[in-house]
Amino acid sequence: MKHAAMKDEKKRAFPKFLLLILVSGLIGGVLGFFLELSRSQGLPDAISGTIQRLMPAAARWGIPVTLLVLYLPALLIYFRCKSKYTSWDGEDEDLAEQIEQSLSWGLLLSGLAMILSLFFLGAGLVYLVGQPIQLIVNAGALLLSLLLVTVLQQKIVELTKMMNPEKRGSVYDLNFKKKWMDSCDEAEQKQIGQAAYHAFQFTSNFCAALYVLLFFSHIMFETGILPIFLVLLIWGVMLTSYTLECMRLSKRHPLP
Repeated sequence: MKHAAMKDEKKRAFPKFLLLILVSGLIGGVLGFFLELSRSQGLPDAISGTIQRLMPAAARWGIPVTLLVLYLPALLIYFRCKSKYTSWDGEDEDLAEQIEQSLSWGLLLSGLAMILSLFFLGAGLVYLVGQPIQLIVNAGALLLSLLLVTVLQQKIVELTKMMNPEKRGSVYDLNFKKKWMDSCDEAEQKQIGQAAYHAFQFTSNFCAALYVLLFFSHIMFETGILPIFLVLLIWGVMLTSYTLECMRLSKRHPLP
């Protein structure tokens, strides 16, 4: 019965899968045709020219603007949460949940600020060639950004630990993530696992979509094989590490 059910499930799923492949191929062919047509009309050159004009200014001001747009709101979130914590009676679970949710937003915004700062430093190496002083300024701005983000994230962790005394770890510790995970209870670890699996699924789909985007971008802009290789490398490393970790955990906790 189980084998028959598996065959029936496969028969129902295969036509949909085949249809998806055919539709994807058709869409890809149409997109390829119009991209090649737009290339012949000079659209890629116009887009590339616009990027070449905008990126030097973006590379010069990107890090300060990132701190203003992302880091400053994260800092305000932290101070607002700290103010709410001082009025917390230790029993109001709704208020505690609001504070923890807000602190998570603070971590997200500060993390994005760090990533974008790294991007703009790299952009400076490409678009600010011949401007060594500006490159030094960018490097200094990046160091300041990393320092501010790290200190803020440590403050957020400390406030979280004040609300949850069982939590352990410091952002300054290289083993912070492991210590923090070990200090979480079973429900929290399960929640982290569910979030990690969702992130794995989402990132896999994103890598697939990005591969398609880069494939067609090469048709228009001749971006080369390196961007495609890097996306596939990240996808492959993520898939391999996820699968190996699942195998390791299954040995430690065999399925019933």
